[in-house]
Amino acid sequence: MQRGTASNIYCKLIPSNLFPGVRLMKISITITGLELEAELDECTTSFAAYNALPCESSVNRWGDEIYFDFPIPAVPENLKQTMDIGDLGYWLEGQALAIFFGSTPASMDGKPRAAVPVIYMGRIIGDTRVLRDVESGAVITLKTCD
Repeated sequence: MQRGTASNIYCKLIPSNLFPGVRLMKISITITGLELEAELDECTTSFAAYNALPCESSVNRWGDEIYFDFPIPAVPENLKQTMDIGDLGYWLEGQALAIFFGSTPASMDGKPRAAVPVIYMGRIIGDTRVLRDVESGAVITLKTCD
């Protein structure tokens, strides 16, 4: 008998056929007095991230990308390297969550680009330009929205 994959297990928790294209998990992000909200897509990494909240970490900057330590169980899925402004990505090898809000040193056409492919997890709701003033070392807090 073959065991189900993690993806199959999570899909049984919230069947996507009941809510096609609907983002069910919302999180709040607080960083240096700024408050943002994000929606997570249906993928195993997003479910693992949501279940790991609340969390607090210190951010690093890489161009217009903020990333921070966020060790969670994750599998390669939904991999992307060229991102859109506001996208959330999980860097598997670095066990870090990244928020893309503009060009990075790897950008070629002005679009955010990760150094390596990351797991696309969702996106920020609203204007991410406020993140341009955030410096490395700032404390970030993530929690679920009730």
